[in-house]
Amino acid sequence: MAKHLYLLILLVTFTLSVRAQQVLEADINPNAAFGMGGGSSPRSFIEYGGKLYFVASWNGNSLYSYDGDTVSLEYSFLDPKYLTVYGNKLYFASGELKSYGGWTINHEADIFQGTGESDPRYLTVYDGKLYFSADDGVHGRELWSYDGDTAIMIADLIGISNAPGPTNLIAFNDRLYFGSWFGGIYCFDGDSIFGIPSAVDLPYYEDHVPHQYYAEYNGKLYFSADDNTGHGNELWSFDGDTTIMEADIQVGPSDSNPNSFYVYEDTLYFGANDGSGGRIWSYDGTNATVRTPWPSGVANNFTSYCDRLYYHGGGGSQGLWLQTLDVPSGPDNIHWDGDCTTFEQDYGMFVFNDKLFLGANDG
Repeated sequence: MAKHLYLLILLVTFTLSVRAQQVLEADINPNAAFGMGGGSSPRSFIEYGGKLYFVASWNGNSLYSYDGDTVSLEYSFLDPKYLTVYGNKLYFASGELKSYGGWTINHEADIFQGTGESDPRYLTVYDGKLYFSADDGVHGRELWSYDGDTAIMIADLIGISNAPGPTNLIAFNDRLYFGSWFGGIYCFDGDSIFGIPSAVDLPYYEDHVPHQYYAEYNGKLYFSADDNTGHGNELWSFDGDTTIMEADIQVGPSDSNPNSFYVYEDTLYFGANDGSGGRIWSYDGTNATVRTPWPSGVANNFTSYCDRLYYHGGGGSQGLWLQTLDVPSGPDNIHWDGDCTTFEQDYGMFVFNDKLFLGANDG
């Protein structure tokens, strides 16, 4: 099966009704046309310099760009991760900290002392600098910063060589928060690092998809966590000092696994399972409300586009479909906006040039 880069174009009729039309933008991996299968799985979408950049698996995990007309291969076999715009460059991790300024790949910092690689992770912009976790080969994995010229280790927090080190960096309320090898929540305020007593840990995320695991809403940071006291994995919040469980959606020790948090129309949306299957839920700061009348199996990758909330729904033998939820029309107003067999649920969606981009599989 071929996996392609698709976009949705808004079509408006004379009655002002709206529907989504799928258009194949690029067949990046042409193997399927020759009966060889395969796909490119476009992912990690980010806008930089007036173009849409993304990673696709053809010529290795490579960096591609789209200018609104043409998809271009920028560099092959980079395996770029954690794509982040900082200053006037597109930064990413590829063994070491590297950047792309529109013409060439720049080796920004050689952190590892020796022939190995520092493997930067969780690139996050905070207070005018780029922060990340890296291993210099001496101190183990620690918190580092980069100001565009120099990479500096903030502190030897772990003090143990080869320890996992800081994880899950996220900027919130003018501070940088992260998890650690010891568990719990740590904070960097620009001067020092200190621990914050917490009943739960910050959720772990891979590559550049923290939006799937966190959302800032009404002055709090929302995420999914388990306090190991019999509630299971439920909806929690953090205000910078204290963590509290906001909703126990599946009462008892089983997990509701809230995920894919997204703020739309002053409401927090997410996918969760109350025991009857995966559904869309909303939270207004007080009450958690189910928004879909039937289990959808999967409900994630929320993105607002053209006055609708798009998400990936379905799953199982029927494949994964692109759906929309009209808000605040009500929980019964669900639209199926996909003719393809499956969409790439783990790679997200991105609005660029008034169009919605995503990876898809047309069979």
